[in-house]
Amino acid sequence: MQILYNYGARRFVFNGIGAVGCSPSELAQRSPDGKTCDETINSANRIFNSQLRSLVDQLNNQLP
Repeated sequence: MQILYNYGARRFVFNGIGAVGCSPSELAQRSPDGKTCDETINSANRIFNSQLRSLVDQLNNQLP
C-alpha cells in the first residue's frame, strides 16, 4: 500500500470476508444437516476482518 501511495494512489477499497462457512459449498461439504454453518471458518474470517480493520486504521494514521 505504501508503494502505491508513493506512486500517487490516494483511494483504496478493502473488502472484508463474509460468512464463508455458511456458503452453499461449505454447507454441502461440512454441515451434518446441510443447515449448520462451519464456525471454524467463520471464526477465521472474523479474525481476518479484525486484522484488516487494524491495518486500515494504521494506514489512515500514517498517511495524510
